[in-house]
Amino acid sequence: MPSYLCCISSPAGIPVLCKKKGDIANLPFPIQAALNGAFVFGKSFDVHLLSVETTCCQIRWREFQDSVTVILICKLSTGDPIHLDHLMDQVWDAMVLCVGVDDLANMANVEKVKRQLKGCYRLVDRLLDGLEEGHDTFCDLTGLPDVMLLPPSTKLQMALELVTESADSTYGCLLVHGRLAAATRNWHQLAARDLCLLAMYVRAARGSAAARDVSVFLPVKSPHVPFRLLVCRLSEVSEVCVLCGPTPSLEELERETVRHWGPVLETVRLQELAHPRDLPASVVLDPALLSVLVESDAIQRCVASCSPHGGVPERPAPAPAPAAAAAAAAIETRRRQLRTFYRMSASQLHPGRFDGSAPVSADGGGGGDGAQATETYSMSDDHCCYGLRSGPHSVYALFVRDTPPHVMRGVTQNTLQQLTSIKQVRF
Repeated sequence: MPSYLCCISSPAGIPVLCKKKGDIANLPFPIQAALNGAFVFGKSFDVHLLSVETTCCQIRWREFQDSVTVILICKLSTGDPIHLDHLMDQVWDAMVLCVGVDDLANMANVEKVKRQLKGCYRLVDRLLDGLEEGHDTFCDLTGLPDVMLLPPSTKLQMALELVTESADSTYGCLLVHGRLAAATRNWHQLAARDLCLLAMYVRAARGSAAARDVSVFLPVKSPHVPFRLLVCRLSEVSEVCVLCGPTPSLEELERETVRHWGPVLETVRLQELAHPRDLPASVVLDPALLSVLVESDAIQRCVASCSPHGGVPERPAPAPAPAAAAAAAAIETRRRQLRTFYRMSASQLHPGRFDGSAPVSADGGGGGDGAQATETYSMSDDHCCYGLRSGPHSVYALFVRDTPPHVMRGVTQNTLQQLTSIKQVRF
């Protein structure tokens, strides 16, 4: 989906971050200035400009801390516009992650802030990818960190605790395919907003370096004082992340990582092989189910499986190239379809979830008055979808075409019951 994102200093009217997505020309500065001017003109009359729609696109404005105005231009979509506002919130969080809220709220040196914001370019690009449903995770949509719904591994947890202690920290995690596979107690206690941002940042910044050392501000936990984020790669898809202070050096943490994680790399490999199913091999789901996303408001986590019948072989035989490409394409299609359904239905099952006007309680009830939808479904030419909210859980399921609604309802309820009753897994 072609789109533009402009972040403009409110006091100075100077763009500090501009991004585009798709094969389109850069947005000229006069147009950026005109869009910002329309917002400022409205403010002078106590009018808060939120959005404008044309026959083919929409423009949305959002101001943060009276210092930065975020402007998003994209095509009209079938999803709830609240997800676009959520995206703009995440762009602000990405800016805070790299610069800190103090420098953004009091932008004395615009050019300095522009240079600092280069550190979040890849993260912002990844957020914009979500407009095309191009993510392989769901945390950008749900606001909840993705996890692998597998029984905890004592070996992985012990290795993680030892590496974290060697950094004189209590914040550490293992990310596998961008999903939480293991974490220390304090990492689990970080706000979901911070956890999502860190997971997306680590995934977006992945490169050829075996280890990285960056300074980050956490929008909820520590927006004023930075942490050091140390990331050590175990493989192409797995990273150990530690939040710590000025010590140790990156080289010291690398040595500790090799020392403690070397003996458990085979266990890490088994975690990697669980993807894209991300479920225990013992869980057998209905054949009509193509993919599923489950959210838990009780523990603020989500799990998605876009290949629920894939199995978890210990050593899978290499598939022929055409067959492997076809399987990957099918999984990607299911993921996009499930993300699209989530955009269309999440605000029905969770009114006010993303704007904070009606927070969802632990028992699944909303903060607003009146009746709320607890189930929804959609039918299309090539697939069907069903969404259901039950207590603290919400489930969004994708089915083969022509599946009757009453069958989807029964399978969705049974799937939720299965995934929330796995032994040794609290979800």
